[in-house]
Amino acid sequence: GCGAVRPAWPWCGPGCANRVVASSWAVSRASVPCRRITVVGTNYAPEPSGFAPYTTALARALSEAGAAVHVITGLPHYPPWSVSDPRFAVGSYFHERDGEVRVTRCRHFVPSRPNLLGRLFLEATFLVRATQVLIHDRADVVRTVTPALAGRARALLGP
Repeated sequence: GCGAVRPAWPWCGPGCANRVVASSWAVSRASVPCRRITVVGTNYAPEPSGFAPYTTALARALSEAGAAVHVITGLPHYPPWSVSDPRFAVGSYFHERDGEVRVTRCRHFVPSRPNLLGRLFLEATFLVRATQVLIHDRADVVRTVTPALAGRARALLGP
């Protein structure tokens, strides 16, 4: 069952206690009982750098600890700043699995040159699409990976 454990982090509700060890998440099965967790961020595997490795590791660790994890993310575009995978040639939303992690990818603008205006438009288009998915999500906890502007704005809106 879900026991009331004092949370270690503000994003984490009752029954969810975790700890950070050497900048990586150390999560045990007891730390995420009865949880549906949605992670929102623009980058996820297979991207090799940026926030993708962190977001991927967090989602997988929470899933391995027993949480039902849903990742809402963008299309793989970094570091080349282009979407080259033919699976994403047509459509706005794409659904896949990463082990037990459910992944929803949202089409967003990708600037050919990552200047401030291009990045703002990337974040804005991701925010709109991710919000459309999150409105129908039934998460107990929503964790954003920031400083992505869309993730931070979405966190302010709440689950």
